[in-house]
Amino acid sequence: MDLKLADPENREITFSLWGEHIQPVLENLEKQDSKPKIVCVQFARINRFRNT
Repeated sequence: MDLKLADPENREITFSLWGEHIQPVLENLEKQDSKPKIVCVQFARINRFRNT
């Protein structure tokens, strides 16, 4: 199961949900840097980043 989000810069972020490998993902949306801005996603493991 994939969960797709779009950051403020319209880059598509894909997560792969795993039951055995749980990694909460939290990024500060107000932080100004080059990292993708991610909304809080619980029980998600980063599968890949795909810039579109």
